[in-house]
Amino acid sequence: MSATADPAGNPARILRHRYILALSIIVLLVILNQTFIQVTLTKNDDDSRVINISGRQRMLSQKITKLGRQFLDAPTQAARASLAADLEASASLWEKSHDGLLKGDVELGLRGHKSAATLAVFGQIEGPYRAILGAAHELTRKPLPQMEIQALVGRMEQNEGVFLAGMNAITFQYDKETHDWVRLISLLEYIMLGVTCLVLSLEVFFIFLPAERQIRRSFNDMKKELVNREHTELALRKLTRAVEQSPASIVITDLDGRIEYANPAFARITGYSLEESIGKTTGILKTDLTLPGTHRHLWETLHAGNEWRGEFVNRKKDGSIYYESAIISPVTDMYGATTQFLAVKEDITERKRSEEKLAQAFKENRELLRELQHRVKNSFNMISSMIHLASGEGGSPETDAALEQLDVRVLSVAELYSLLYSSGSFAEVRLDEYCGKLASALLGLRSDISLVTEMGKMVVSANRAAPIGLILTELITNSLKYAFPDNRKGTITVSLRNRAGKAILEVGDDGKGLPEGFSPTGNSGMGLKLVHGLADQVGGTFAIAGGEGGTSCTLEFAAEVV
Repeated sequence: MSATADPAGNPARILRHRYILALSIIVLLVILNQTFIQVTLTKNDDDSRVINISGRQRMLSQKITKLGRQFLDAPTQAARASLAADLEASASLWEKSHDGLLKGDVELGLRGHKSAATLAVFGQIEGPYRAILGAAHELTRKPLPQMEIQALVGRMEQNEGVFLAGMNAITFQYDKETHDWVRLISLLEYIMLGVTCLVLSLEVFFIFLPAERQIRRSFNDMKKELVNREHTELALRKLTRAVEQSPASIVITDLDGRIEYANPAFARITGYSLEESIGKTTGILKTDLTLPGTHRHLWETLHAGNEWRGEFVNRKKDGSIYYESAIISPVTDMYGATTQFLAVKEDITERKRSEEKLAQAFKENRELLRELQHRVKNSFNMISSMIHLASGEGGSPETDAALEQLDVRVLSVAELYSLLYSSGSFAEVRLDEYCGKLASALLGLRSDISLVTEMGKMVVSANRAAPIGLILTELITNSLKYAFPDNRKGTITVSLRNRAGKAILEVGDDGKGLPEGFSPTGNSGMGLKLVHGLADQVGGTFAIAGGEGGTSCTLEFAAEVV
């Protein structure tokens, strides 16, 4: 049909529609410009409020730490009670402001919307924040011994610097995002101005097009339509050949499942010729071996207008069973109504047989692995039992000491193996879980020594975990042996954390400290020499320090990215 006979193709109507469209675009650009201005003003106000709250958070953090020190030095319980009330109030306000910055708070006027960069900085200070807040709450809940108060105040002081630096970074990030937003809005305004000028130019240019060009365009459209029709017919011929030559079985049915078309692959796979299939339902292939409910779900999916994917166990014309993977889709007309169903099916019998063999082999190998794990575990227990028997035969003190060292090192390797097996991965291990379990097992040797662990989540390779476990074993056994003589009670602390891409493993005790004149490199025994060697093996550094308050050992190495 020509363009002149179509009211929608009338040149005057087209020009009028273009004019209305141009005016609509200009109005829309003006509205967008005003919207951007209002959004910018609102964002600036929100960011100013957030920056003010962030500044208050820094002051509250310093106040809480200061109150903790005063709490530690308070001469009486009455003074501590007064400080506890002030500390609780400050901690509550600090917590409310922190939650408001993260999640939003109507009372504080905080929306809680954060960029990924801001959330990342909040994630960095979450640990120090929780440590300070937890210490403040513990100070206010009940009377505590002076030593525990001192430890809690120390925790506050230790995390205060990290928290303050993080809040400074958050403030700078908000300020940077505000400036970036202003620059973006300015750029968008220039873009909208350019678009407005472009729309005005196009409006002038296209409203007064000559009628001759419109007629020429209509003629060209008719010519293109003929070419497209030829291309469509060629594509249909190609599609027909592809369907006929496809190795997959392709079937078209009516809405009741009666076959209207089947390609040669269908006849080759099922044994039914096209003449035998036409007019029959696909039920000629159905068996009771297909999973129950499959056909019901198939029809529910198709009647809902959706594509169905699944598998059938069907029967060929000769009675043999085969497996099919099928994709069945509704075929719709120009109005969206379903007129037919199209099925593309693949014979997967050989694949199913291979999967069954593979599953059986996997089951057999899994049983073998269980048996191997059981034997390895028994071997560790046997080694430990033999060491205990050897140490009880009345040998020299040097022999007993060597056997004791061997026993704890076997324990270290056994714990690593047990954790690797339980995790299902022999390539990497949760170092925090390994160190925690190993420390607990070693501390079972002395019931009068308490264990405190502070473990940050960390994953390392199994090859690296083994020497680290031996280092931890050596340090804890040294503390048990030398730091608490004469059955002296005390505490051993083990901590693991990630700081600036470095993994820090610390082992400390509140024992008698290092002997006078001790030198880490001059007169250290075989144990510390072993620790230094293992530290070099993991590419790390080892340091030891001590005084009247006990001994602290630190292993620092590069954290792995897993």
